[in-house]
Amino acid sequence: MERLHIVGQGVAGTALAWQCQQRGVSFRIYDEPRASTASKVAAGLVTPIAGQRLTLTQGWSFLPEMESFYRDVSSLIGTTFYHRHETVRYLANEVEATRWKKRVGDPVFEAELLPGAPSLASAAFHAPTFGAFRMKRAGFLKVNAWLEASREWFLKDGLYEETRMTLDDCDPAAGTWVFANGPWLLRVAAFDWLPMRFAHGDILTLSIPDLGEETRIFSGTAWLLPLGEGLWRAGSTYEAVGRPETQPSVDGRAMVEANIQKILRCPYDVIDHVAAVRPVTLTRFPTMGRHPGKAHLAWFGGFSSKGVLTAPSYARQFLDHLLEGLALPDEVGTL
Repeated sequence: MERLHIVGQGVAGTALAWQCQQRGVSFRIYDEPRASTASKVAAGLVTPIAGQRLTLTQGWSFLPEMESFYRDVSSLIGTTFYHRHETVRYLANEVEATRWKKRVGDPVFEAELLPGAPSLASAAFHAPTFGAFRMKRAGFLKVNAWLEASREWFLKDGLYEETRMTLDDCDPAAGTWVFANGPWLLRVAAFDWLPMRFAHGDILTLSIPDLGEETRIFSGTAWLLPLGEGLWRAGSTYEAVGRPETQPSVDGRAMVEANIQKILRCPYDVIDHVAAVRPVTLTRFPTMGRHPGKAHLAWFGGFSSKGVLTAPSYARQFLDHLLEGLALPDEVGTL
């Protein structure tokens, strides 16, 4: 059977590696160490209803496979990485409130909701001016913990190498080389034509003692994710940039704080501020395939903020394509 060489150990590359592991496909991962990547700073949020248009999240049908995938990995490693949490969505304005009224009663949306309005302590939260609703099948992946545990698992089996790979290192006789290195994919000459761009995002870590034992996720124009022990993550901004490297932005921090203050009325302290660049396609679907002129090269990326939800399923389908020649889903076709 053909061997896969996976370049990049973010969410996409790690999902592909675990699919190889589960199917008995020979593989090896190569990862260049970087202090800040989209996967390392990702919140890992998964919610059924998203965006200003309040539609079902793109790829929501993948949820059962996603939960099964992380559950299987957790059973193998012995640590739980994906956690379901009730999520409270604040409606941001009258436009969203009007859109939401049209969703109420629709069985597709009702299936994702908890009954009744959310209970919000007046000392900690602003009352939702335009309304709010509760989502029951939401949750988050502890992305960093999952990546680190996966790295250790593959390392002990000799399947992981920390190194920078170039096209010259990709021996055609050794198998297929899949570049899953996030926004740096566009820095590889063989893939600089892909329809992708860079999007900068700022994320804060907050200390919010007044929230006590609160475990719900909150979202609106910003999101708040409980980390435990009074710590929360908050984000995120979305700004087009021209390169994969970035630094935390003063304006980005101000924007995140302004948006969380629409939800919180209690005091908080900012204890950390990080930023990274997401790889975003023009279609907002991921992109993958074999190189049209160099059959030993392939790519797998462009998941943006949906990688936790969709990467496991697309990794399975991508392996079907690489190993068995099955067609890729129409939405990810680039060629």
